[in-house]
Amino acid sequence: MSHIPLQKGIIYGPVSSKRLGRSLGINLLPRGQKVCTFNCVYCFYGKTISVDSSDFPSPSQVVEALENSLNRVGEIDYITFAGNGEPTLHPCFDEVVSAVVEVRNKFRPKIPLALLSNASRTAEERVRRALKMLDLPVLKLDSGDEETFEKINRPLIPLKVSEIIENLSQLKGEIKKLVVQTVAVCGALTNTQDKCVTKWIHALKKIDPYQVQLYTLDNPFDSLNITPCPFSSLERIVALARKEAIPVTLYI
Repeated sequence: MSHIPLQKGIIYGPVSSKRLGRSLGINLLPRGQKVCTFNCVYCFYGKTISVDSSDFPSPSQVVEALENSLNRVGEIDYITFAGNGEPTLHPCFDEVVSAVVEVRNKFRPKIPLALLSNASRTAEERVRRALKMLDLPVLKLDSGDEETFEKINRPLIPLKVSEIIENLSQLKGEIKKLVVQTVAVCGALTNTQDKCVTKWIHALKKIDPYQVQLYTLDNPFDSLNITPCPFSSLERIVALARKEAIPVTLYI
């Protein structure tokens, strides 16, 4: 699979999403640069070069770009913080989210605000404040054990998956619709083995999310010998999770 180009602006789309329908994206990361705390093996934006930058857009720039976009786009289902890496790395993330809430309320009051995040910064008070303002915070958890976490998500900051699990479990009482997203990977690296799935389910029981969104890759990554998982494997994971009363939705 070849990587897709990085977003060059603050607002992009609307894009068609399996999970969010017609979604208008907000990129809080530097234009044309991937900035993230992870270097996930399956990232369609390619290798992470940096975990920091001095070129984040200001809150006023985000507001101006969003207002201009909402004046011209048609029907949308979500406004989504995503973009070139990890949105919560923006140094004024809570301030930006608050400003976007105001713009949404003015122009599209019925459109929910979503976030796609790797959950690496959920211990930060600024991030937790922002999460409470969102309608649908979608936070990544690809595994429940450290070995699989290190191999698939490849964190670039000192972080253990046990810390992420603990942080997410603490958010349950603070966020109405805490959603966990999981990418199933097969091939040379996988998180679908029974032992991995068992630990993932154990973590989800502790987190107690509103929903778990399970999906797999759209295309193989030949250079890493990783592939989309077969439907039968995904069905098995869903069945095991639902047996433990975990609300999993499979997106294919």
